[in-house]
Amino acid sequence: MMDVAERYLGELAERCMVQVEFKEKDEYSTITESKRFKSCRLHGLMLDLCILKVREESFFKTIDYRGIHNQEVHPSFSSLATSTDASNSNKIRRLAIYLDENSDLPLFDLKQEEIARPIRAILFFICSYINYPFGEQLIHLCKNSKCLRVIHFHRNESGDFTDGKPKELPKEIGNLIFLRYLGLKDTGFTKLPSSVGNLKYLQTLDLRTTDEISVPNVLWKMESLVHLYLPYYHLFSTEGKLRVDGLSNLETLENFAPDKVDVKGLFELTNLRRLGEVRIQGKQKNLPEVVNYLLNSKKLQHTSIFIVQCDFCSDEELSLLRQLFSCDCLVGLTIIGIIDRLPEYNRNFYRSLASLTLSGSQLKEDPIATLEQMPNLRILVLVNAFAGKNHLVFSAYGFPQLERLRLHSLEIGEWMIEEGAMPTLSFLSIGSCKNLMMLPDGLRFITTLQELDITEMPEAFKDRLQMVNDKEGEDLHKCHIPSVRFS
Repeated sequence: MMDVAERYLGELAERCMVQVEFKEKDEYSTITESKRFKSCRLHGLMLDLCILKVREESFFKTIDYRGIHNQEVHPSFSSLATSTDASNSNKIRRLAIYLDENSDLPLFDLKQEEIARPIRAILFFICSYINYPFGEQLIHLCKNSKCLRVIHFHRNESGDFTDGKPKELPKEIGNLIFLRYLGLKDTGFTKLPSSVGNLKYLQTLDLRTTDEISVPNVLWKMESLVHLYLPYYHLFSTEGKLRVDGLSNLETLENFAPDKVDVKGLFELTNLRRLGEVRIQGKQKNLPEVVNYLLNSKKLQHTSIFIVQCDFCSDEELSLLRQLFSCDCLVGLTIIGIIDRLPEYNRNFYRSLASLTLSGSQLKEDPIATLEQMPNLRILVLVNAFAGKNHLVFSAYGFPQLERLRLHSLEIGEWMIEEGAMPTLSFLSIGSCKNLMMLPDGLRFITTLQELDITEMPEAFKDRLQMVNDKEGEDLHKCHIPSVRFS
């Protein structure tokens, strides 16, 4: 279904009926190049036409409570109540509610139950810190809007919400048996009721909340789930390990943590395409099972793994690392821990890797000769990655696809870039490299470079890139870069 939808969207984009934004290369598989669209929007004329039709058909209703107090009568709220008569009461099925810190107007009251009954989708847009009784309103919706298919919360980065009580999703949510989408991203709910296991038709569950949340071990019962987004940084608690073995239709699983979720259940997810932000922490006791799944999965197209406080020094650990780098679906990898050495490059390794971060690796051997051969590497971050490495050379034609490079806390004293290296680089960040006294001369060959970020570097290094006492710095001629920042 998703493949067909993407094909249709592509056809609309080719006819200039919609505008599409493509995902970054590290967000999808470089092997299959699937799910390339990140978002879409309408052209101005198409938008005007759609808004006109929305009003004619009562397809969608927006209520803006921002800055409105309960003693005031809001125009859109009043018009919604008065416009709901026998002729169109069944037409208003989608509501978007905007709220801020002054929004204490109840969403529905007893006189307006006829408004709640036909609603199929409700979207809450939370614009700042607010004190609003979401629990009460959700209970009201669960009782009066039995045909709800979509409940979505969207919170701005500066926003939050609370009603002064434990922020538990009401148990009545389990009565919405027709619900297809439940989005709690960036909200403050702290507990999910066990009744969510009744949502047999739910296709998307987004639990990426801002606070730790209690998740009942019932998600495996939700057989129709296609997309499951677990909380960030595995900030959730559950009884035992969370089961996912019953989710045979699941295509997306984000924020997977083996210490919280049963790894064996992965082998039952026969349709899984995207396994994002797998977090391995401490001793890599779960990593062999994860690698085994990645090597044997037939449909998996995208995997990103975050490994922290794990060392790869013994022969057994290095063998496991070689297996990981050979996974075709591995697109993003972050390793925070000591690595004795990287596997040598060959055509069976590093093929799909688009984003790589090495922090605290303390590599004894120069990794650049290996890294610069990766055919699809677009983002590279090296933080304290070398042990005693003083000289750095980026060879000609190395890093053919690299777009973003961060070098931080390295002991390098000299950096050389040969002509032809990094031909697509657009962003460079250099920080806390105390021994590096100047930019490499070869930087002037990289005409695609748009941003240079200098952080906590010696004054002598920064002076070479600036005008000091009306005197031009020695490296200023290398700075054909439009944006240079010092911090």
